[in-house]
Amino acid sequence: MLFLVNMEDRELWISTCGSAISYFTDSIIDDLTYDLAQQLGDGDYAGAVESFLSRTEKILSAPPKGQTTTMTDAPPPVQPAPKDHFWETVGMAAMVGLAFGGIVAGILAATHNSLPNKTQSTMNYVSDGRIHLTANRDIFLNSSLRKVRIQQNPPPGGGGSHSSVHTGSSGRVHGGGGRKF
Repeated sequence: MLFLVNMEDRELWISTCGSAISYFTDSIIDDLTYDLAQQLGDGDYAGAVESFLSRTEKILSAPPKGQTTTMTDAPPPVQPAPKDHFWETVGMAAMVGLAFGGIVAGILAATHNSLPNKTQSTMNYVSDGRIHLTANRDIFLNSSLRKVRIQQNPPPGGGGSHSSVHTGSSGRVHGGGGRKF
């Protein structure tokens, strides 16, 4: 389970996976995100995290009550890797990280000693301790437009003991929901 806060777009999202999907139904997530959005909107970030943790603990302490799950193109849940391979996985990740870091360090070391072109030197623009620019212009390079559709109404059939799920790019089944604050 993840509690995500996007400060730039002022959005919060709760993402569930595995058995958390059965505990956190659409209506529970909707109620939880509504309350958290109030706290985040007021700038009480620590309070929102504490509230999230305490409510999550209460929800997880009670078994999920007879609920249904709607899957959209969802394969059966992927079983987690056995725990006895943990150290092998950590060792392999460390070796890959060291190899990648060595390659990057080698490239940086090889290019570090290359001398700049005389026209790239700042000394060409400085005389008598003052900067002299021979040309000055503004060039428009590009623009970026981002459109985000904000859903105003909850999906039909949501709420109650229902959990809407989807399949992520990794092939795992995820649930969750969010809103702006």
